[in-house]
Amino acid sequence: MADEGIATTGVQASAVPGAILGAERKAALATILERDDAAPELIDLLIDFAIEAGASDILFEPQPEDGLIRIRIDGMLQVAAKVPADLFLNAVSRLKVMAGLDITQHTASQEGKIVFERPQTQIDARTAVANTSSGEIVVLRLHDRRSTQFSLQGIGLSNKAEADYRALLNSHAGLILICGPTGSGKTSTLYSSLHTLNSDHKNIVSIEDPIEYIIPGLNQMQVEVKRGITFAEGLKIILRLNPDVVFVGEIRDTQTAHIAVEASLTGHLVMSTIHANSAVSSLSRLVDLGIDKFFINNALIGSISQRLVRQTCKVCGRPMEPTPEEGEMFFRITGRRLEKQVIGAGCEACAMTGYKGRMPIIEVMVMDESVRSLVTRGATERQITQVLAQNGYITLLQDGMNKVEKGETTVREVIANAFITN
Repeated sequence: MADEGIATTGVQASAVPGAILGAERKAALATILERDDAAPELIDLLIDFAIEAGASDILFEPQPEDGLIRIRIDGMLQVAAKVPADLFLNAVSRLKVMAGLDITQHTASQEGKIVFERPQTQIDARTAVANTSSGEIVVLRLHDRRSTQFSLQGIGLSNKAEADYRALLNSHAGLILICGPTGSGKTSTLYSSLHTLNSDHKNIVSIEDPIEYIIPGLNQMQVEVKRGITFAEGLKIILRLNPDVVFVGEIRDTQTAHIAVEASLTGHLVMSTIHANSAVSSLSRLVDLGIDKFFINNALIGSISQRLVRQTCKVCGRPMEPTPEEGEMFFRITGRRLEKQVIGAGCEACAMTGYKGRMPIIEVMVMDESVRSLVTRGATERQITQVLAQNGYITLLQDGMNKVEKGETTVREVIANAFITN
């Protein structure tokens, strides 16, 4: 819906198997596909390419007559290879062995982990196996330990948003909520925030599901439902540990919401994620979870919402005039004219997509007296947003369009992602 009327910009990645790998790896792939026993070489080739491309996932998908391998780069799945059935089955079996899974089990879902050691880095691959109508699918979720240096400077906040957010983090108590759908970069923002807060003088305790990264100096707890440790129960345990900062992986039910609010009202800085489509709509979500407006006003000190957009490739990006539709959309959001936007033509560096890397577009809402007054009066989200705008509030769309103007992304990319909901 959000894309209607916006012309395509950039180059779509080719669906031709091997095209995204580049000439050298494509030639190596052709040799590998001639041998049924070449599963180790196939896996190594794909992992090496994924590291270089900064990929987040590799999917080994069974087809009726062969196997399909796709790789997710900058949030977009792209075809990497079509593999003969025997080689595909051998690759699946090898991945299961590497992940410590039962290779004789072909019907039950299984989860494990593979560590790929490389000279310059180490890749942790969370491995999930499930049975489909065509056979077993294997999904590797990749975490490159080189990219786990968390810092607020690296997130991509505008100057005002960063100043507002740092002020929230400097608070001694209160509730900070982070909103955004799956895959919107919330984890990076949260860990960057915790890294900023981490010091010898603070007891920071978290309850997470799962623990994405181990950060020295933090006391991190894992949700274990079988042992009765849910987010709510974990939060109760944390509050007995005299924490200064509490991180709750997600507020997903009324009980957790109430405990988080109570904790923030009793001298703790509490951070969590919540299912809401914007920073302002986090207010409505708390009401939906049964939190009284009085407690919202006294507990919540701010919330942020974010999405990820692809960055224009710096190698093949060139200034181009926007289409009339793009120009109109930009003007409607910013009130300014867009003379040029940088468009990627597609090259080997960006796997022929025109984009390389991703960055967040972010809005930061600070709970000031004007917002609290509106919450008390039951104002709509639109009314609250309008009042915030008078004080310089920058919405997701405005932040995205500001980055278009700087040549960092495109109008189409911002529109396509800003409206993704939970």
